[in-house]
Amino acid sequence: SAVVLDGRVVAMTGASGSGKTTLATALLRTGASLLCDDVLTLEPAGARVLAHPGPPLVNLREGAAATLRPLGSRELGRDREATRLQLHGSGEAGPLAALYLIDRAAEQSRLALEPAGADLATLLLASSFNYMVTDPARLARQLDLCARIAGTAAVTWVRIPADMDPLAVAEAMAEHAIGVP
Repeated sequence: SAVVLDGRVVAMTGASGSGKTTLATALLRTGASLLCDDVLTLEPAGARVLAHPGPPLVNLREGAAATLRPLGSRELGRDREATRLQLHGSGEAGPLAALYLIDRAAEQSRLALEPAGADLATLLLASSFNYMVTDPARLARQLDLCARIAGTAAVTWVRIPADMDPLAVAEAMAEHAIGVP
């Protein structure tokens, strides 16, 4: 998921069910606008990385949909797992300023935002949809993009206690992201 906050793109990646969509929707309450959910398209642009918008759609689990539904959103449908909403999104590509690695763990007692460490290359590669790269040129492009992300965006772990309110996490992330150079 990704939002535009203060003119810069803030993206989130993590395991299925870690709360990426919920956090993106909660960030809308801090003044962000939705860039995309589920798939973020990135492109090298000079020395930076450009993030492109996707459809302004989210699937929020029922608990999150009840508390975080953005004003002006339109319900497109629901099932027992999620409510599908159409939002007002950001229609323009922007520079990737920050990438947050979401880790929702029961053993966390408080929220922690920590710089990604020595395993950054592995984390970036694992966050892509290019699981089976068989073409050497495509691998070179993927590695180049990962290197650009590592060199130009703040990559930060967000370690979240399992029961923490998503609005509190979003506020901490927004404050952190605004401080990123």
